[in-house]
Amino acid sequence: MRALALAAVGPARSRLPVLDGLRLARAVVDQAGLGADDRARNLCGAVRVRDRLVSRLQGRPCVLVDDVVTTGATLQECARALRAAGCGPVVAVTLAATRRHTRSVGPDGPTASTDSHAAPLQNVRGAD
Repeated sequence: MRALALAAVGPARSRLPVLDGLRLARAVVDQAGLGADDRARNLCGAVRVRDRLVSRLQGRPCVLVDDVVTTGATLQECARALRAAGCGPVVAVTLAATRRHTRSVGPDGPTASTDSHAAPLQNVRGAD
């Protein structure tokens, strides 16, 4: 992830610090196989800014870097933790996003479809 973060800041890397600023404050279960609601519940309140970095991040803009967006739950929880610690605007950069699967019930029973036009970064609620 550090290499991805360094690539995300590009030529500005000499001026912008890349910090491992977040930590899990409690145990969480593996997200694989969990739906969107279960992922959000699993991570709710689980992420914190590292104590030694709170004052350094106060009021500063932060860029979250993640390899893949599945439901956005991880980015949402990380953005929440940064805002709770007093960080400035929070944005996210990802390498890839999974296709969003939706279920509906039609006259022939449940069906599933893939939304190939999903915009997962819009799901990072509350990001500045």
